[in-house]
Amino acid sequence: MATETYFIEENVKQLEVKRFLQKELATVGWGRIYVNKTPLGVRVQIHSTKPGLVIGHKGSTIQNLTRALKEKYKLDNPQIEVKQIEVPEFNAMAMAQSVASALERGIQFRRAAYSAVKQIMGAGAQGVEIRIAGKITGERAKAEKFKSGFILHTGDMKHEVVEDAQVQARLKPGVLGVRVRLVPPQFSVKAIKYKVLAEKKPEAPAEVKAEAVAEVKAEAVAEAKAEAVPEAKAEEKEEAKPEAEEKKPSKKAKKEADLVSDLPIQIIEEEIPGDDI
Repeated sequence: MATETYFIEENVKQLEVKRFLQKELATVGWGRIYVNKTPLGVRVQIHSTKPGLVIGHKGSTIQNLTRALKEKYKLDNPQIEVKQIEVPEFNAMAMAQSVASALERGIQFRRAAYSAVKQIMGAGAQGVEIRIAGKITGERAKAEKFKSGFILHTGDMKHEVVEDAQVQARLKPGVLGVRVRLVPPQFSVKAIKYKVLAEKKPEAPAEVKAEAVAEVKAEAVAEAKAEAVPEAKAEEKEEAKPEAEEKKPSKKAKKEADLVSDLPIQIIEEEIPGDDI
């Protein structure tokens, strides 16, 4: 048998076991079911709001389930453990089953949904959304949502912080679908919005940090030199200006010189009278 085929068959068997247990424990209020393979056999963990009903009188229910798993699914030494759910309001499956049970008892769907929302938010949850779909008000099927608080609908974060569960309620008019999505109180709204729960990025090694610091210093020195060169040139220009102004004649003097050069020049010789010697 190929390795891929073996793992596919094992996963399919685990899924069938989970569905069998969910069907058998539908009336006792189970929350989560884990099926793990160990060196000693197959370990089954059942989290329930009513562990006494799961165990049965003197363990009769557990014995029947163990026998069925051996005979029907050929599991080696199945070991069933039952754990109680401490806070059912933070378990989406338990609350979905509670709403479905209320609908099957004939309670109006809005009353059942609002009661569950109030119960979950009163326990301290960050948010909850309950969706009921089917023939809830007449022959035509429709869906209604009941929401309170903060709920994530997109992104990878919703798989980490949102509890999601779906069950069916069987009524005379037809089957109603009940979906409960809630955010437990250990996840704060601010942490969810800004993704504080994401893993921190690994720090760079010391050599990379030293190279980065050296590059930053070199860039700073180059920028300082580039700023110093224009300042020195500006100072040299300012020093050269007074000398050029001293050598260069003013506009007024130049104009007078031009006027003088344009006048006609006459040389007159006169005799100066004096005593003859």
